[in-house]
Amino acid sequence: MSSDSIPNTICEIQDAPSSSASIPLVLIHDGGGTVFNYWTLGPLHRQMYGISDPAFESGAEWKGWHGGLKQMAELYCNMVKKEIGKGKILLGGKCFFVMLSQFVRQLTFHWFSGWSLGGLISLEMSRIFAEGGDIVVQGIVMVDTPNFSGVQGQQSIATKDLPQITSSPSPRIRANVLASMARSQVLIRGWELPQWGSKKAPPTVLIRATDCVPVPPGSNLKAFVDLTRDLPKLGWEDYPALNVKSVLDVRDVNHFNMFSLERVCDQL
Repeated sequence: MSSDSIPNTICEIQDAPSSSASIPLVLIHDGGGTVFNYWTLGPLHRQMYGISDPAFESGAEWKGWHGGLKQMAELYCNMVKKEIGKGKILLGGKCFFVMLSQFVRQLTFHWFSGWSLGGLISLEMSRIFAEGGDIVVQGIVMVDTPNFSGVQGQQSIATKDLPQITSSPSPRIRANVLASMARSQVLIRGWELPQWGSKKAPPTVLIRATDCVPVPPGSNLKAFVDLTRDLPKLGWEDYPALNVKSVLDVRDVNHFNMFSLERVCDQL
């Protein structure tokens, strides 16, 4: 499938107050493919966009992304250019409700943010934008985004067998989420960490869940997202090109329940 036939899935989630001069925040979907959880964030007092996976509604029938995660990042960069035009931005993925809200309100420049897979896409997008142009990425917020490059050969429990995944309310949504997660693992395994040359990666904040995802009783395997859970920087220690300025640990939270409605309601 050509990039021209792929739908534009960037949407505005929050508008900025008329008096705000804050830089826009662009949030990238996680491995499940949607940006639903980003709608639960409290007011960030800046323009906030979300990019969902164009493949989500196609489920297992999707035949795109032959160019891998890099192709996905290039497509999303084009979406940002069309929507925002020029200027500074913040990038990122899966974000924890309270800590992101408090943290982002203090930012005075453009960042990307992403949850899980979204953090990896944000990193690749930042490298693409670093080549020049009218968009400048001032920083990345990675929310529980592991560096999988050092654990590719390790076994993990199948995503479809995780209790938190099997509890999805709709069979169709569950099927599409599982298909998206399966694609994500293929994309991750085929992706190489970007090389920056003379360029520098934007400053990055890593928000890290401290708990492992629950697995079925009797299983000795961890979830794929927990293979680097015991490392202070989730494996990014082995990628010095990433400029991690701060790691914020979130207690009593695992990778998949950061946006659970009960957690959001507890903070309202």
